[in-house]
Amino acid sequence: MLSVTSLSSFLYCPRKLFLQKVLKLEEPPSPALVLGSLRHEVHERMAEDEEAIVCGISEYLEYSVFLKKFTDPASTALRNGVIRHSGELRLFDLDLAEVFRRSWGYLLPQIEDRVKLLHRFLKREEVYGEELWKCITPKLLVEERVSDSELGLRGIVDRIELFDEEWIPIELKTGKAPHRGVWPGHEAQIGAYLLLLKLAKRPVSTGFIHYLDSDVKRAVTLSPFLVVHIRKLIGQVKNVLSDSLPPPHLMQKKKCDACSLKEQCYNAKFIEDKIRKVKG
Repeated sequence: MLSVTSLSSFLYCPRKLFLQKVLKLEEPPSPALVLGSLRHEVHERMAEDEEAIVCGISEYLEYSVFLKKFTDPASTALRNGVIRHSGELRLFDLDLAEVFRRSWGYLLPQIEDRVKLLHRFLKREEVYGEELWKCITPKLLVEERVSDSELGLRGIVDRIELFDEEWIPIELKTGKAPHRGVWPGHEAQIGAYLLLLKLAKRPVSTGFIHYLDSDVKRAVTLSPFLVVHIRKLIGQVKNVLSDSLPPPHLMQKKKCDACSLKEQCYNAKFIEDKIRKVKG
């Protein structure tokens, strides 16, 4: 099965997709990749811990006390993540304390938004523990695996908000948001997740890309046009990955200049040798 991320990779650069998937070239870690992984880990940990925290509430708590129940473990998770990634971070001469400070600055407003919603239920329902948890909506699924054998596609959704009559998939992205809408690769990715969920008979119609750096959420609706686009992309990606030669270089040289595989990509002999080795 194809990975959903292969669709967005194809839209960014078909040649790079070939180099990575067919020739097995590995992209070295970058600061953005490491920092993005760090934030993803904290988001995942917080979503996983949420039920236990809420079920552990046995009385009404003022907002500031309630918030601390969530920020303390989130702060610890971030600190442990920085330590765990310290070797990679130091490779890029990144100060660990500054990484923590900046990452916490991005994460805290998002934690506060979720906790405000939870606290409204605490205040309104006047129940605690498991009874409080039952009242809360939306609940969250994190790192949810989705696939469809007929479509030949699989992926992992960052998070899904579960409402009574609708599921809303959300992809978390670092980097800048476009002035309007979402980047083409991101549209294909969230659209593919919507399609996979729809094929699994889940109640979906719209998903969101959450650009963490600017804390902006942009909606993507699963229209008939997007479904056609995704199915066409799947065919195009399959063609690239089954071809014996890589696609041509991009005309947009700015992408090439920023690519960590540029040196190998433009080395014709290296590519020929790799193809010979892989294809036999």
